[in-house]
Amino acid sequence: MITSLCARVLQSTKEETHMTSVISEARASYHPVEQFYFEYFLGLTTELPEGIERWSELDAFGLSDSEVLASPYVLLVSSWATHHDDLTRVNNAVARLVLETVADSLPNFVLLNHIDDSYITSRPPSARRNRSVASLPTLLFEINWATSGPGFTWEERYHVGYIAEYDVYIVTASQDSDDVYGFCDICIGHFRDSEDHINDSMKIISDWWNGKVQEYGAEIYEDITDVGSATIDQILGITAEVWEGSESDSGPPPP
Repeated sequence: MITSLCARVLQSTKEETHMTSVISEARASYHPVEQFYFEYFLGLTTELPEGIERWSELDAFGLSDSEVLASPYVLLVSSWATHHDDLTRVNNAVARLVLETVADSLPNFVLLNHIDDSYITSRPPSARRNRSVASLPTLLFEINWATSGPGFTWEERYHVGYIAEYDVYIVTASQDSDDVYGFCDICIGHFRDSEDHINDSMKIISDWWNGKVQEYGAEIYEDITDVGSATIDQILGITAEVWEGSESDSGPPPP
């Protein structure tokens, strides 16, 4: 019994040491400004990093003139002229940090000019930072809120990413333009201590949808356009919870 107990204590100590090592490595993989964005978003701090007095100084903090700015920790300006509050911009920065490893697969609106073959994209290419520990977000599913015309759909793609440094899961919503939220990517919720992070993510999305219904009477989405780790039953389940009593209680058809 004593030998067994000692073995368990030793195993537990090894696991704790390994977790501490992983968290330390994760912390080192993020720029101090990126760490600030996570902590500000999670409500852990409101103080700017040491050596910075104004928000306008964040983008170039600790960078030499010759270093290329990697977009995840550059605060973008919202496309909404009246929506420039710090928390909203930090929310987007955190979302881009969570999603940076899958950035190429996110919804992207591209407008082609057939005269000179030029194009405009809602997601201009940006430098990607190399990290020893990076978020590997899980695709949950994607919906199309509505089709406003030929080729004009309003998809919203949901991911959940685990950030080891803060032991937190962050759920994001992505669209192909910044028309709706001011940014293409936003965080819609987070949670910790999860036994089933997919199921807990679905609760976040359910609350997100319900907020839209309460705010402006959002109607049920048009269809499900992609399925990842969430099952059709889970998607239709939260759909019924939010739009209970609507004509589409059975939910949109699977893709």
